[in-house]
Amino acid sequence: GGVLAALVACAHRCLSPLPRVAMGDEEDAGPKPNKAKIDDEFLRHPHSGAFIRNPLLDKSRSTPILFQEQEFRHNCLEEALAEYNCVTVSETSYREMMKMGATLQAAEATRSLGDQA
Repeated sequence: GGVLAALVACAHRCLSPLPRVAMGDEEDAGPKPNKAKIDDEFLRHPHSGAFIRNPLLDKSRSTPILFQEQEFRHNCLEEALAEYNCVTVSETSYREMMKMGATLQAAEATRSLGDQA
């Protein structure tokens, strides 16, 4: 199969099973994790519980798939992606990589114009 890259801001292992809560404390426990599988049609939003189309199903992607930490943890994607190589970067590092990439692209475009002259 192809290579799947998922960039995740500070992802952590999905904690399972959930700690037991006393009767009536269920509201304070927060949303239950969604144990997603790589081929599930939808993932769940961690706060609203809304269904989100699973970007892992698009095999034609040539760009990395980005997840926020909460989305990644809530959907237990570390377990679902255990067979794939995932890269975890902080938001600050991600911004730096994007700036560096834009700078390199601009330098390459300038060099190409110079070669044509």
